[in-house]
Amino acid sequence: FLLSGGSKIVSPYAASIFVSQIINLGAIQGTTLIYFFSSFELILGLSLFKQGSHIPLSGFLSSLILLLFMLIGALYSEEVSNCGCFGDLVDSRIDGWYFARNGLLLLTSLYVLRRAGKLDAM
Repeated sequence: FLLSGGSKIVSPYAASIFVSQIINLGAIQGTTLIYFFSSFELILGLSLFKQGSHIPLSGFLSSLILLLFMLIGALYSEEVSNCGCFGDLVDSRIDGWYFARNGLLLLTSLYVLRRAGKLDAM
């Protein structure tokens, strides 16, 4: 989340085009939404590194966001070639690697969520 959010804040163009294509927003609204969501990704990424009582919520939110990313990718993989997942820094395609990467991150997120639940029980 840190790399993805940070790269979209630095170069939001590709991501804002993707968002504008899937929800019919203008360029300014798409870019504003990308800045908001990228800031949320950065905060979520930082919260996953910091230990504390917020870990179950962070694990849940990261799992939810990754599921959302996979769903959006599945729905729009035929229509859009570049998702802008990492801003303009990396040409991010919605392909097999996209789903493998997000699936692996989802498993990691679910592990964090499960581990946080075990720690709360102790």
